[in-house]
Amino acid sequence: MKFEKITTGMKNIATNAKLGAQKHSPEIFVALAIASGITTVVFAWRAGKKTEKALEEPKRIIAEAKGKRAHIVEAEEKGFEILPESRYTEEDMKHDVTIGYLKGAGEVAKLYAPVVLMGAFSIACVLTSHRILSNRNAGLLAANGVLVKEFDDYRKKVVEKYGEEVDKELRFADKMEEVEETKTDENGKEETVTTKKPKENYQLSDFARCFNEDSKYWQKDAMYNAMFLNRKMAEMTDRLVANRVLRLNEVYEALGFEKTQAGEQFGWVYDPNDDNKNYVDFGVGDLSQKSVRDFVFGENNAVWLDFNCSEIVYSKIPYKKV
Repeated sequence: MKFEKITTGMKNIATNAKLGAQKHSPEIFVALAIASGITTVVFAWRAGKKTEKALEEPKRIIAEAKGKRAHIVEAEEKGFEILPESRYTEEDMKHDVTIGYLKGAGEVAKLYAPVVLMGAFSIACVLTSHRILSNRNAGLLAANGVLVKEFDDYRKKVVEKYGEEVDKELRFADKMEEVEETKTDENGKEETVTTKKPKENYQLSDFARCFNEDSKYWQKDAMYNAMFLNRKMAEMTDRLVANRVLRLNEVYEALGFEKTQAGEQFGWVYDPNDDNKNYVDFGVGDLSQKSVRDFVFGENNAVWLDFNCSEIVYSKIPYKKV
C-alpha cells in the first residue's frame, strides 16, 4: 500500500511538472534562447582568442609553398639548373597552398562549430516560442470569435422578441442613475432638474460608452450633440470603406474617449458581400427609441453609445498555422 502511494505521488508530480512545462513553454524557450545567446557570445570570444594560434600551421604551409616556388623561379631566371628531385612547379605550389587553406578552414571550423551550434539553438528556441504563442493566439481568436457570434445571436433574439428598447434597458439600466442638480437659467433663476449620469466608478463589461456633459465634445445644445454624433458616424463609416479595417479605438479617439486594450483588437472589417457590416453605428440614429428621443430633444443630457462592432480585427486577417 505504501509503495502504491509513493508511485502515485511520483506520477502526480511528473504529470504536474509536464503540464507546468507545457503551460510555460514559451517562457522556457525564451529563457533558453537568452542563455544560449550569452553562451554563444562567450564561445565566440574564446574561439577568437584561439584563432591566431590555430592558424599558425596553415599559414606556415602556405608561406613555405609560396617561398619555395619563388626560390625556384628566381634560380631559373638566373640560369641555374634545377635537379629533377628539386623541381617545384606552379601546380605543386597550388596543391600545397590548397592543403594549407583546407587545414586552416578545418581548424576554424573546429573552433567555431560550438558557436554556430549554440547560435542555431538560440534561434531555434526563439522560433519555437513564437510558434507556440502564434498557435495559442490563433486559438484564442477563434474562441473569442465563437463567443462574440453567440452573444450577437442572443441579442438578435432579444431584439426580435422584445424590441431594441428592451435590449438597451437590459444592458444599460444598471449603469445609469438619476441625479438631481441645481441649474441657473439665463434670468438667474435657479431650478432643480433630474438628469441621468453613469454610476461612479462603474466598470462597463462591453464597449458601450456614455456621451454626456463629462465628454470632451459634449455641448449644451442637444441638437448640436445629435448632429455631432451623426457626423462622426458618417466619418467613421467613410474611413471603414476607405481602409477596409476600422478599430474601435479609432472611434473612441474621434469621440474623445480613452483608448482600451480591447479597442485595439475589436472593430469593423469591411466585407463587400455583407452590407450589414459595412457601416458604423452608435445606436443613436433611431428616433423610435425613447432614450434617443430624450437625448435629441434635450430631455436627457446623456445617451449610451452602443457601437455595432463585433469583429476581432486580427481574426479576419488570413492566418496560417505555423
